[in-house]
Amino acid sequence: MPAMTRLSTLLFGLCAGAFAAPWSQDPRPAPAEAPSAQAQAPATAEAKPAVSPRTPHALEGVYELRARMVDGKPDRQPSRGYLAITQRHLFLCLGANGPDPEKPLLRAGVRTWQPVEAFVDGVVQLGWYTDAEGRITVEKKGVAERRRIDPIAGGVRIWNDSRNWLDFERVE
Repeated sequence: MPAMTRLSTLLFGLCAGAFAAPWSQDPRPAPAEAPSAQAQAPATAEAKPAVSPRTPHALEGVYELRARMVDGKPDRQPSRGYLAITQRHLFLCLGANGPDPEKPLLRAGVRTWQPVEAFVDGVVQLGWYTDAEGRITVEKKGVAERRRIDPIAGGVRIWNDSRNWLDFERVE
């Protein structure tokens, strides 16, 4: 089995495990206490309506990488990746062949995020990537960044610059 296939399978398994782990997910709200006898009294005309649940942001969801543009051209190298956007966090896991088959390009990260007009402001919580020589760069926690993320038909596009972007298709 080629090294890239083994490495991308391992990377995918690690990322899938991290996404499935309870500690990596947004906390669930605590269960409500049982209402008291006074709270069970009949409602009056002055009673306020129940608060409706939060409407998810349009970007929230789970996506699979479908296309990678490099210097304005579709990258023909095999690439795999997933993106998960929750209410507060953005998780990214990518793998692609590098110039040297023994040194794949890998990227994984977690950011908190907030939409700001046509952009997304993020703060690095955890992240790392490899360069063409296979060196690992660990991203510094707390670094703020602004990135353009556009909704596209069936998914989202994450821009690096005007000639480089990633297209993801919504799978959940």
